[in-house]
Amino acid sequence: MAPPLPQNSHEDLLTAAENYAKAEPGNSWIKLCCWSNFDYLKRDKNGPHKRDLDAILPDRPVWITSLTWHSYWLNSKALATLGITVNTPDPAPGVASYVRDENGELSGWVKEGAGWQFMAKHFPPDKNNVRKGIDRSLSALSNHGVPTVYDGGNWDYEDIVYSYLSELDATGKLPLRNEGTYVVYLPERRHIAVQEMKLLRKAYGGERLKFRTVKLFMDGITPELASGVLEPFTSHPSETGGTTLSVDELRDWLLELHKERFDLHVHTIGDLAVRKVLDGVGFEGMIRGYTQNGAYPFRMEDEIGSIEVGKIADLIALEENLLTSDPSVIH
Repeated sequence: MAPPLPQNSHEDLLTAAENYAKAEPGNSWIKLCCWSNFDYLKRDKNGPHKRDLDAILPDRPVWITSLTWHSYWLNSKALATLGITVNTPDPAPGVASYVRDENGELSGWVKEGAGWQFMAKHFPPDKNNVRKGIDRSLSALSNHGVPTVYDGGNWDYEDIVYSYLSELDATGKLPLRNEGTYVVYLPERRHIAVQEMKLLRKAYGGERLKFRTVKLFMDGITPELASGVLEPFTSHPSETGGTTLSVDELRDWLLELHKERFDLHVHTIGDLAVRKVLDGVGFEGMIRGYTQNGAYPFRMEDEIGSIEVGKIADLIALEENLLTSDPSVIH
């Protein structure tokens, strides 16, 4: 594993990258970590650029992860290796994107899911290291009394992760409940989410390892200028980020997930992304989420959540009808 890159200066980072390449000769990928989004956006409002990497490492593909793990800095050789050209459309404009510079050329800054989609194919992990990491994590969580973990997804490394967790579960060595998931970080992945969840459940599901929740990255994060916001970023007046799905796309997908009895865990950072999710769920859906559907994620819908004989309920009397009231005055 490559040592971490120095963060004290741009020049020292490049020197360290060049020295690592000399120490590891060949034609394979040079995968390094990390560069700081904040530092590089201060240095250049357009972020990192491939020209700096091309100047020192023109003949090998270079992939440098950001400190946030939500974006990547690639050289020209890496872009060519991945088949990314200036004509390649952004997978989710404003969120998962290939940044262009002021001349319209690829800068080498690859954001969010536009980079994640390549990781499993080009950077297969060492199985022993993965298992050791899982063991350490499970031990720490268990020692702190954590009974259940929602892992948030594994970015196409599901088989290597869940095969080991399934092995632990089958032998009674999984110390806590683990909620596995499939991650939708590009728009088209929603179309296969239910199928993938069913495959994971069939292959790896057990007593403690369950697959009941899909994760959606509705937007990116603010350090990447990829969070969906209603007003432009003050530092970048032309940037407002974006969202992975439209309101209509989200609404249709929610209906599919509900029919198949899968939960949805949504990553939202910007206010635009939050608003679209709430619009997709709808006002009645939000009320139902706080009551009847709120019991479902805890698998307690037979005990609480609705007013029925045999269930436990807290009753609140309101002066007005929630469905006809102005939502802005509801607290």
